[in-house]
Amino acid sequence: MAEIAPDILARAQGGDAAAFNELVRFYRQDLLRVTYRFVGNYEDARDVLQLVFIKVYQNIERWEPRAPFWSWLYRIAVNESLGWKKREKRRYGVVSPIEETPYPDAPSNLASPLDDVAREEIGERLTHAIEMLPEMQRATFVLRYREELSVKETAAVLGCAEGTVKANGFHAIRRLRQILRTEEPEVMSNESTAL
Repeated sequence: MAEIAPDILARAQGGDAAAFNELVRFYRQDLLRVTYRFVGNYEDARDVLQLVFIKVYQNIERWEPRAPFWSWLYRIAVNESLGWKKREKRRYGVVSPIEETPYPDAPSNLASPLDDVAREEIGERLTHAIEMLPEMQRATFVLRYREELSVKETAAVLGCAEGTVKANGFHAIRRLRQILRTEEPEVMSNESTAL
């Protein structure tokens, strides 16, 4: 994971607004992608990202270099995203649906519109299944397999042992397989009745 230059970080910790703006520009896309993967809606992800940077601004002087700075940022992004999901669920009883368009900056290398439709349907099913995971399994799965962080990096972000990351990852994958298997017949039976 890329790390911002130490002098910029030190200046941002010292209250330099220009350095903090540079920090925001440096990490914005990565953190937007992370929040999007948790909240599933681009506009909501942008709102959560604002909360993340407000929290970073308010607490940057407390960061200590025991772990990389980016892992501290990711932890804040994960916590704010999960908190947002809980607040939305309490407020509305359900969380806003995953938007139909993929993350705006995601590349599409597929050749045909049918491939795009199939990819979108699979992505929606997987995203729905990920939403059904317990919180720590969901966080572990997103960081390990969607953000492609290492076990060590994921443990640093989540503030847990590497063994916990491995166990949560194993259980998340097993649970996702169960969820996707049980949803598949329902999807297929709906398709057959439509024909």
